[in-house]
Amino acid sequence: MRTFQAELVWKYLRLIIAYIPVTMKILVYSLLVAMIIGILAAVVRFKKIPVLSQIIRVLISYVRGTPVVTQLFIIYFGLPQILKNVGIDLTGIPGLWFVVITYGLNTGAAISENLRAALASVDKGQWEASHAIGLSGFQALRYIIMPQAMVVAVPNFSNIVVAALKNTSLAFAVGIVEMMTRAKLVSSSQHHLIEGYLAVAIIYYILYLILSFVFKHIEKAILRSIGGNVK
Repeated sequence: MRTFQAELVWKYLRLIIAYIPVTMKILVYSLLVAMIIGILAAVVRFKKIPVLSQIIRVLISYVRGTPVVTQLFIIYFGLPQILKNVGIDLTGIPGLWFVVITYGLNTGAAISENLRAALASVDKGQWEASHAIGLSGFQALRYIIMPQAMVVAVPNFSNIVVAALKNTSLAFAVGIVEMMTRAKLVSSSQHHLIEGYLAVAIIYYILYLILSFVFKHIEKAILRSIGGNVK
């Protein structure tokens, strides 16, 4: 067994840091996909649109009830084969986008449940009052219901983003060279995996602290703008 060498941690840190942009690219793009999916799914379920609501409920249950890495394998390996049977060839698409789709769906499910619960927390009388002053359903949702729902939804959003950040480490399972993959490559070549994993853990923790700090201030600003309690 090789002796732990602390100096290698700092050496690996410098090598792994260069791949932060890849990790952040996965995170940002997957969050954009997740926001679209989450908002649409939450509204459909909240409004209880026939058929669509039931389909989305089943899909969300599946996404929340299965490991992210399993979903990644299904989309990365399975989706191209399924679509190939109907004449759609995905072989030219970079693997990164399959990762983004997977994480977008996974995080979108979390956002959907968070937002749906927030919408349900708004008093039903607000809908009646909105209609009474002549607002359409969309206008009521946008100007009256959603601002109040955000008071409940915003505090949990940073937790969802942090979870999405940690999920990016699984991209190595399909050969995407991001921080975790780079850590494994540089440390395994010298048979010092522990030092490599410790280095990447430090980077993830620093990113977590940065995101937590940023979102804490964003949450305060949003809650202040919509009249929520700011702590």
